[in-house]
Amino acid sequence: MSDSVHPEPSPKDPPAEHSGHSDVVEPPYVDEPPYAVETADFDGNGYSESALLDTDGDNVGDTIVQDFTEDGEAETIAYDTDGDGFSETSLSDLDQDGTADTVFADLDQDGVHDLSVTDSDQNGIPDGFTVL
Repeated sequence: MSDSVHPEPSPKDPPAEHSGHSDVVEPPYVDEPPYAVETADFDGNGYSESALLDTDGDNVGDTIVQDFTEDGEAETIAYDTDGDGFSETSLSDLDQDGTADTVFADLDQDGVHDLSVTDSDQNGIPDGFTVL
């Protein structure tokens, strides 16, 4: 009979289903989503301007968050609800005032955005609805 003790994994160790991704954000790892599946540093300065997240814990990236101005606030958030690689909803804050300027939606999940809602005057009330 062996007296060997198997150590418990460290809380900083990634969960097994998330190991192997070279761009996974570390530490700390948590047991609940969202997980960073991949990140991208487009200009090579060490700041990841884009991240692909798994928000529902199925090990498939479903949300893209982008911060191209590197100010810590997302300019674009896109969500793929059915895992087909096309974002059914997408929000953009192009003037970086903290409110979405444009929202796109693929209501019937056919891979084509059906509706666009804009708030051009930035008062928090949509002023443009477009069926695409």
